[in-house]
Amino acid sequence: MAGALARIASHLGNPAKFVKASGLLRQLVDQGVLTKAHRQPLFAALRAAFADPGRATDPQLRREYSKLARAAASLPAGVLGR
Repeated sequence: MAGALARIASHLGNPAKFVKASGLLRQLVDQGVLTKAHRQPLFAALRAAFADPGRATDPQLRREYSKLARAAASLPAGVLGR
């Protein structure tokens, strides 16, 4: 799982691949397969996604950013370490 998160993180930095990578990350969050053990690679992926907020000016990417932010906010407390 950590390897998959690392691959997703590398694609999140590429605007051409952002939509697909964001969707994959949201699927992992929605499926509930992420645990506290995945915290480091998960946050690395989220950092990669939000590293360049200027990309959110693109309407399609803006929708994806919004979906990803909502998915991240829905993560269980155990995954986030709270």
